Amino acid sequence: MREGSVRHIIIACKARHERAAALGEHMARWLRTQGCETTLVAADSDNMAYMLPKLDLVVVLGGDFTMLGVARRLVGP
Repeated sequence: MREGSVRHIIIACKARHERAAALGEHMARWLRTQGCETTLVAADSDNMAYMLPKLDLVVVLGGDFTMLGVARRLVGP
């Protein structure tokens, strides 16, 4: 990977959705082989990963409400 490229990634999967969780796990494994620090979370959890100081990218596997919920967690109250 080039200097300055994406390194710290959260994959937030729709809660209780088997296909999203399976895809998230597959993506996380592949990203780790590419040298990325990757954290897989359920989108409805208040995970400390959302507060990582050097977070580069968040991938949301779900629909509109899943994306909005993750956005709220990222910005805080």
